[in-house]
Amino acid sequence: MSPAASRLFVALALFGCLQFATSQAFAQDSDQQIVKSLSGQELQNILRAEGYFNVEVDADGDLNFKIEGTKVQIFVANDQESIQFHSAWAGTNATLRKVNEWNKTKKYSKAYLDDDGDPHLELDLDLAGGVTVARIKDFVLTCKLSLNLFQQEVL
Repeated sequence: MSPAASRLFVALALFGCLQFATSQAFAQDSDQQIVKSLSGQELQNILRAEGYFNVEVDADGDLNFKIEGTKVQIFVANDQESIQFHSAWAGTNATLRKVNEWNKTKKYSKAYLDDDGDPHLELDLDLAGGVTVARIKDFVLTCKLSLNLFQQEVL
């Protein structure tokens, strides 16, 4: 390899490393961004960045999608200062005893049986005062983990 080609190769390699480092720093910086309110579209963008590509935003600004085949919603409050994860099932073996045990032993979520005896799972995140984008991503992960555990323990 000629000296000029060698210098070009090194320069391109350094440029590539710089690009990678810059993109990683940008991703970390955006995770530290403070969010005090959130639209459905903004939340959809965050979810897509986390690999949830089937997220639909309805006319009310609420999100509908599936996590591992289970239909879920995230409701965005009218003032956009809180979000609520929600999932419901019909025709399960859920009992009031199982739901009460869930509520007694689990933090950060609540479960209930509706008037038809169908179980619901909800988790809330308050954005008022500000949270980081990283916290919103962690909330979604907590929702996913809670959903999976709820299906094992309650349904």
